[in-house]
Amino acid sequence: MIGDLIRPVWTWALWSWRRLAITACVLCVLVAAATRAARAPATHHRLGSHHTTPAWRARPAPLLTGAALAAAVRVGLDFAMAWVSHRPGWAAQLRRYATAGLAAQLSAGDHTYLPATAVTGSATVAGETAGSVTVMVPTNAGPAAVTVVRTGGRWLAAAVHLTRAGD
Repeated sequence: MIGDLIRPVWTWALWSWRRLAITACVLCVLVAAATRAARAPATHHRLGSHHTTPAWRARPAPLLTGAALAAAVRVGLDFAMAWVSHRPGWAAQLRRYATAGLAAQLSAGDHTYLPATAVTGSATVAGETAGSVTVMVPTNAGPAAVTVVRTGGRWLAAAVHLTRAGD
């Protein structure tokens, strides 16, 4: 049954190169329109008024502001500076800024595997949730992502890993 409906369309489209080109153009326009409609911003209804909010404006408000966010970023930077240090006593310095679990994990292994030896810039916030902040710290081996959590009334690094540039 469907074959009986599609066969005349294919016969018409494949009758000549011109018809095939027209069919291909129409299909491209339909796909482009469907893609654009799928990416359209969400429409919000407010008491009879209709307006759209672009996706780039629909960002949630930051969870932390001011001194709390600055303190988290500072701890992330201080932790990264201690982490990349290859000087004697680096593990003791690291414990000041890390949770007990992370400090134990990093101190247990050989620290010479770490290719980073210096922090090369200032820290920036890459993301945040209700109880944590991800701080990106540039090092000479690539950016380090440091997850800082609020524990016992203070900020401490809970996770760290080197990332590739652009991640």
